[in-house]
Amino acid sequence: MDILEVKADLEERFPQWANRIAMLRFQTAPVATADNDGSVIYYNDRFMSSITRENRTFYMARQLLHIQLAHHARRAGRDRAVWKRASDAVVDGMLRQEGFQLPQEVSVLWDAKQQSTEEIYDIFYAQGDTEAEEDAF
Repeated sequence: MDILEVKADLEERFPQWANRIAMLRFQTAPVATADNDGSVIYYNDRFMSSITRENRTFYMARQLLHIQLAHHARRAGRDRAVWKRASDAVVDGMLRQEGFQLPQEVSVLWDAKQQSTEEIYDIFYAQGDTEAEEDAF
């Protein structure tokens, strides 16, 4: 994956965050798609090489928004799988509003844009919804 291309695509979509994007670090890791720890974006190089540039930009934008929204710090001991699914629902709704075409495998909780990650987490947790992929971070 060409990191400079990814950063250029993100800066084009989010010019207001150009400084933050320039400071992002990327690292390959054994994750399903992509993940982050609040400062580094980890990605599966094989997966990223198999998808379109637009979908790569989506997955990296998703991680950028997770970092911007401090999802890594707000988890506060909550179940990791449920938190990941809830935070993805919020971020995916935001990206859709920004005009992103979501990859086919990504489902959207349509009203997520009106709820916080914490609120969606509570709903998912109460339903026992733990279907999120487990990544290393």
